[in-house]
Amino acid sequence: MLESGSVQLFAVGVEDALYPKNWNLLEDLTKLTGGEFFRTRVSQARLQSDFHKIFLDLSNQYVLAFSPSPEAMSGHFREIEIRVLKAGMKTKHRTGYALR
Repeated sequence: MLESGSVQLFAVGVEDALYPKNWNLLEDLTKLTGGEFFRTRVSQARLQSDFHKIFLDLSNQYVLAFSPSPEAMSGHFREIEIRVLKAGMKTKHRTGYALR
């Protein structure tokens, strides 16, 4: 569902020594949508910093569009690859799409 949607998922996991967690699932889901996972300790300054990073990500976006081939209309998941030419630039993007 996340693969075929147009949603960018961001998650914040709060670490607590009493309740250790395995955050792999949240990390995987956020990467799948082009979002990001933030692991933080209970601290107002750290939470403010993480939410500021989310704000910056949402404020600095580009939309790329294309017309898929008829074969891509099958509903199967299709992986995509985004490359940038400028050295040092990074992208965060969904891993692919599925058309229904």
